[in-house]
Amino acid sequence: QRKRAMSAVWQYFSLKSEKDSVAQCNTCHAQVSRGGTEPGKFNTSNLIAHLKQHHKTLHEDFRKTTELKKQSSGNFKQPTLPKTLAKRDKFPRDSKKALTLTEKICQFIVLDDQPLSVVSNIGFKRLIEHLEPRYVMPSRHYIVDKTIELEE
Repeated sequence: QRKRAMSAVWQYFSLKSEKDSVAQCNTCHAQVSRGGTEPGKFNTSNLIAHLKQHHKTLHEDFRKTTELKKQSSGNFKQPTLPKTLAKRDKFPRDSKKALTLTEKICQFIVLDDQPLSVVSNIGFKRLIEHLEPRYVMPSRHYIVDKTIELEE
């Protein structure tokens, strides 16, 4: 069952049950059809029309609330499938994000006096995978050869 966004109109109406085909106006107690006889066909058009016809100030409040809701949600657009799938792609090793994460791991090793082998530990790998699934953990050899300057 899909969760739907609740319309602002429901602050002006009540239901005894979600399956009721009519809603009761909280102001004048009129019974207003929900536009269908079964839950899948219900809508709020009649409720909004009732407010507009019988409770002009409430309808204006409803309209303002709805407008504010639209503005606060911004211009949200559902991402395209290619963009969504791209979020699963691993970072290239030379990407800014991957380089930053590798640098932070090196700082962890150096500042906390950790062994280089920590990057091979299953628990550490799982932690990093959980925090950033797109990051490819470099080998300890890569870290020694490319990132940490060892004193001789």
